[in-house]
Amino acid sequence: KITPEEELTRKTVVVLGSGWGAHALMKVANCNKLRIIVVSPSNHFVFTPMLASAATGTVEYRSMTEAVRSANGMIEEYIEGKAVGVDIGKKRVTVRLNSLLDQYGETEPPEIELEYDHLVVAVGCKVDVKGVPGATNSLRLKSCDDARKLRTAIGECFEYASRPDVSGADREEERTRRSTFLIVGGGPTGVELAGELYDLAEDITRPHKGSYPRLRNNVKVVLCHSGSALVPQFEQPLQEEALKSLRRKGVK
Repeated sequence: KITPEEELTRKTVVVLGSGWGAHALMKVANCNKLRIIVVSPSNHFVFTPMLASAATGTVEYRSMTEAVRSANGMIEEYIEGKAVGVDIGKKRVTVRLNSLLDQYGETEPPEIELEYDHLVVAVGCKVDVKGVPGATNSLRLKSCDDARKLRTAIGECFEYASRPDVSGADREEERTRRSTFLIVGGGPTGVELAGELYDLAEDITRPHKGSYPRLRNNVKVVLCHSGSALVPQFEQPLQEEALKSLRRKGVK
């Protein structure tokens, strides 16, 4: 409980974002001394290493998220929105609030201003596929919503490849095309997704037991990476093991 004396001296800290950096700060912040206000379009933290598993159905979404309001029971306020301007001199941040109506283009979302003593910018980064022609048409994997969309798309691909109009020995090439998965990026998420996706394909195309046994010899998982080594942020032994593991599985 915050005493009246502590309330008088508390500093206001506005935290932009709800990812790894922001979540870690929320967990350890001393709210007796700090008034924490969190601003983020997402009201939960996502344990991103599990995104690939969620996309293939290995884990459920609830097991990889934590609500911002649950991270620290003494957080002053959570505001669903995003910062669109910062006045460092006046120590103010302009926040555009999320609006359901705005998603349908029916109204301009309202904006508010927050005053702060300290500002923490932990908004993370966006997926950049500008250097990969055609990748703008691909699915992303940065959030739970992305994982849900990808999970649905994977299932649709297997159904699409199993349709009667591609049955028969003379249509093997078309069935393979419809069940080939291309992953752009050999970082931790890309490598994990490639492995998880291959394991999923192996399971659901098992003869007699799988849901899609006719696709056993058609499914292909291809990982496209521009660097000289996978997971470049890790040490060389881990990079080599990641490559060996994917090759053993059959990932191209």
